[in-house]
Amino acid sequence: MDMPTGHLVVLLLIANFPLKDADPLILFADLHTVNEYDPLTGEYRTIAENQQNAVALDYDFKTMQVYWSDVSTNQIYRTNVNCNGVPEVIVTGANIPDGISIDWVYRNIYWTDTGTNSIEVASLDDPNKRTKLIYDNLDEPRAITVEPRIGYMFWTDWGQAAKIERAGMNGEARVTLVDTDISWPNGLTADLDGDLLYWVDGLRYSLSSIDYNGQGRRTILQSNSILPHPFAITVFEEYVYWTDWQTKAITKANKFNGIHTILVQNLNRPAGIQIYHPEKQSNGIISHCGGNNGGCSHLCVAAPQISDSSAKYSCLCQDGSICESSTRNPLTTENNALGDVPAFSLCDFEDASVCNFVQDRTDDIDWTRRSGRTPSSNTGPSYDHTYGTLQGYYIYIEATSRSNNDIARIWTPPYAATNGLCIEWFYHMYGEAVNTLNVYAVDSTGIVGSPVWTKTNNQGNNWILGKVSVAVFGIYRILFEGIIGSSFTSDIGLDDIRITNRECSLPDSSLCDFEDPNICNFVQDTMDDFNWTRGSASTGSTNTGPSFDHTLGTSQGGYYLYIEATGRSSNDIARLWTPSYPASKGLCIEWFYHMYGNTVNTLNVYVVDSTGTVGTPVWNKTNNQGDTWLLGQVSVAEFGIYQILFEGIRGSGYTGDIALDDVKITNGACVTQRKPKAFSQCDFESPSSCNFVQDTNDDFDWSRRSASTPSVNTGPSFDHTHGTCQEGGYYMYIEATGQTWNNIARLWTPSYPATNGLCIKWFYHMYGATVNTLNVYIVDSTGAVDSPVWTRTNNQGNFWILGQVSVSTSGIYRVMFEGIRGIDFTGDISLDDVTITDGACST
Repeated sequence: MDMPTGHLVVLLLIANFPLKDADPLILFADLHTVNEYDPLTGEYRTIAENQQNAVALDYDFKTMQVYWSDVSTNQIYRTNVNCNGVPEVIVTGANIPDGISIDWVYRNIYWTDTGTNSIEVASLDDPNKRTKLIYDNLDEPRAITVEPRIGYMFWTDWGQAAKIERAGMNGEARVTLVDTDISWPNGLTADLDGDLLYWVDGLRYSLSSIDYNGQGRRTILQSNSILPHPFAITVFEEYVYWTDWQTKAITKANKFNGIHTILVQNLNRPAGIQIYHPEKQSNGIISHCGGNNGGCSHLCVAAPQISDSSAKYSCLCQDGSICESSTRNPLTTENNALGDVPAFSLCDFEDASVCNFVQDRTDDIDWTRRSGRTPSSNTGPSYDHTYGTLQGYYIYIEATSRSNNDIARIWTPPYAATNGLCIEWFYHMYGEAVNTLNVYAVDSTGIVGSPVWTKTNNQGNNWILGKVSVAVFGIYRILFEGIIGSSFTSDIGLDDIRITNRECSLPDSSLCDFEDPNICNFVQDTMDDFNWTRGSASTGSTNTGPSFDHTLGTSQGGYYLYIEATGRSSNDIARLWTPSYPASKGLCIEWFYHMYGNTVNTLNVYVVDSTGTVGTPVWNKTNNQGDTWLLGQVSVAEFGIYQILFEGIRGSGYTGDIALDDVKITNGACVTQRKPKAFSQCDFESPSSCNFVQDTNDDFDWSRRSASTPSVNTGPSFDHTHGTCQEGGYYMYIEATGQTWNNIARLWTPSYPATNGLCIKWFYHMYGATVNTLNVYIVDSTGAVDSPVWTRTNNQGNFWILGQVSVSTSGIYRVMFEGIRGIDFTGDISLDDVTITDGACST
């Protein structure tokens, strides 16, 4: 079946290819390209092209990034596996990076350098944090593979004294595993299922295996016709796959008996190879570096697990040494990455074992582990909560083909509660027929009793935090119970469950954003003239009321309360009561209000004690305040049990709508005025684009987009927020095609109040031969556009780059981003992740 050189031949001898939760794909480097091949369908796709000499290859499944080295440019690159864009350079200055391996748990990259005879490591998130780990007694290091479960790395050396070695991922505990009957150990891979290493020898034409300790050596295949010049190898389930420079092919063989099949041939010079599948990178492994890099100033890496008492991680200095007092055991309190919070359990369902949660045997259906969307439309999550991607896992109840009120129960393992329990989780209850999610704390008697938390009905297409503190002592299990609704649109999802041995450290406050239809148990007054109404988007009348809520800043799903003036009489009153709150240190009451319209009347706020006497308002505002959400705040020195009463009074006409959102009650006097919602991040994921406004006097508009821009050799291939070219990653950009030289597009933020010091940050992408200019302006209430406070011109490379500027103003201001088109279509400019934070920018 040979074809002329340069063509790809797919041999469809793959009927028994194993499947789990997703189809396995083959990623491989082939001299000038990096490619993806689906052995089930025979489909072939180029991920990156125009490489000079692509050799080693690996990937990070969670971020969907594929990594490879080029031994001609002496650099290591990465790109999104689903994007055919210009790759990002993450490692420069290597000599001959023959082998790479991704630590997907601690988020580091390891590589061998045959030019410097060394092994190096760098952080995936900050590649400038980099160090040489091993640089002595190496001759020609080539293949490398890491095993973060046990903190070890393995590599081959095909020099004069060929060998396979092992060391901790911190460079310690180095030993030789194989140094006899070995010549050119080109490829090496670790089998996480069997704790075995497989390697191919290019001079002995062989495929062999040993265990992680160098024992049980076995030759699986030896043939100069089957393995004339094998280069790289990978393993998945019961098969190994390797590339061969002489056969120019990818071959698959049973790892037990060596029965083999050629999958792809007539390649150029196939090199690095990996199976792309979630089971290859188990997510049940915990990074003990935690969220603060383990307290390390440079690199935090896994430490070898020599015994049960071994430290879990090490801090590496820039020179490769282990920093003094840096080898940590996270089981000790002082080095716990979670501080003094003794977390009994944190389950994100990334591991197929689902953290040893147990399905109930007496219910009607089981919870199901899943990634991506649920099978039914208009119900269930589209992605997990942990990573917010299509690859992350959660559990859910599938309502299709079930009956109304069918029950699914899942039990946690038992926990010892000595200080009460704090139960936290994220839930997703989206669909018209969603029924109920209950949470129970069950002691050793097994009696379920009443739920400690419950939620019913459609809560919107969002992951929401659930939290309950229970004052229990003894051995307890937590039971999550999902109840099917009246139709298939009643899927319920669960993710990121955390059980802590102590009652929840809840803030001494209450925040209501009215996203819940229960409106936080606020109560309509029965003695007034009309009720407050829960609404989203615009109110029913023109020239009055908000166009979007304050919490989410969107007209798609963000809610608030308001009084509808249409159909009411002048001075009609609507009153809304909060629940009761204890005030032991006074009260801080904060809320956002919207009073827009020519006939707006009055909004009053009262603090009412247990006697129920309303008294006089503690805060009052009248008349039109403009079409904007404003912060209201009052501090009262009250002690006892109190309710807050919001009173809206209708004006003389229908343009008198008054709205309320994000009410926060805190036990204690207000300290400083809280910043408005605008002081947050805009990632452009919402179609509202955070209410940024297109200029009406420029030449063209900024556009919201995901994936690549339409033109080649310009613009990003993916957004900055998620780094994905799939659904869910958006940015703003100017499209140069169809515009003329020096055409201007301006984009304005909402207005922000005066400040003594803020840092404005954004990520920009300016890639293309004819990129012109991106300017940033700070514009005061006069609207006069002066000189830019920041500017960049010309091609900055195919990267997202951080821009920032410190701001201090005496009055209200807006930020304006101005993109200027260059002389040709390769002048796209992009913007993402605009943030405004307190304090001047750090340099």
